[in-house]
Amino acid sequence: MYDLPSQTLLQQSAARPISGEELETFGKHAASGYSGGKFGTLNDAVVETVKHAGLSPEQVKRVVEFANTNAFLTEFKKESTAAKYVSFEGGPADPSEVLKDLNDGGGGTVFDRGVQDYSHGPEVIKASSVAAVPTSGLEKTASVQEPVNEADVILAEVFKAEDAPIPFESPFQDVEDAQYKLASARDSATASISELEVQLLDTNQELYGLVKQAVMEDIPLGHILSAWFQVLEPPPELVKSAFALIGPRLKEEDVMSYDQLGASLEKTASVNHLANEDHPLVRTFSGYCETVIKLAELRVSRDEIMGGLEKLATFRRLAEQHIQENA
Repeated sequence: MYDLPSQTLLQQSAARPISGEELETFGKHAASGYSGGKFGTLNDAVVETVKHAGLSPEQVKRVVEFANTNAFLTEFKKESTAAKYVSFEGGPADPSEVLKDLNDGGGGTVFDRGVQDYSHGPEVIKASSVAAVPTSGLEKTASVQEPVNEADVILAEVFKAEDAPIPFESPFQDVEDAQYKLASARDSATASISELEVQLLDTNQELYGLVKQAVMEDIPLGHILSAWFQVLEPPPELVKSAFALIGPRLKEEDVMSYDQLGASLEKTASVNHLANEDHPLVRTFSGYCETVIKLAELRVSRDEIMGGLEKLATFRRLAEQHIQENA
């Protein structure tokens, strides 16, 4: 039933060794070309970058991951701090589209033979200059002036072999596409989480400095809490998490004892006293709440994505096992 291996498996088996650092370099170069406006889409950027690199399908897909991640980080840093929403023209690079383009004539897989003039000897031929399109017959071979391998001609004549194209699709192509799309989404979420974690550290430091200054100016902590609740109506859990960081530091730096902390928290502001929503203490705590909420949402999303990746991996493993048992 599965006598002929898929093109992906054939190409992968013939892959040349290449380090992860080299693949990352390809991805960064593609992302740089896209961000600089050299290419209209990330798909085009990846295809043009790797089409003469002689990469296998799995290596191409790794380049796609690196390209998407680096392009996201570049665009993320360009956005204003008020709205960190990143979108790509044409969407992120899609490994299935890139591989299809390469195998349809864009160049870049391990089956590439290129259009180099082999008559000049091996010294002018580089492994990285191999192109992607397998020829379909002697007429096509002659049109690009490639040398005819006499052994191949003899074997073809003896066995009456025909040069049939290898189908692009594999039994698990849809699963592979889903896996790499989820992996790209996971990497993007991880990059966003890292950015927010750094942002939260800065916000925590700024918030603590403002609270400490207010306390040293004899402003009760209860008044600060009243302002937060009056203007922002934050979830109590966020207020508790903020003071779980602020309280111990006030004690460690001898600003207040624990008894003084408790007494200061009990001094609430009058309901008739309106808080200033533009006060740095209010604005900074608002930023703290927003960052914590975004972090929580992104972590949940990433966990769901990783769960989906695990399910796909399990499905593929069981399916491959079933095929092998029934081959």
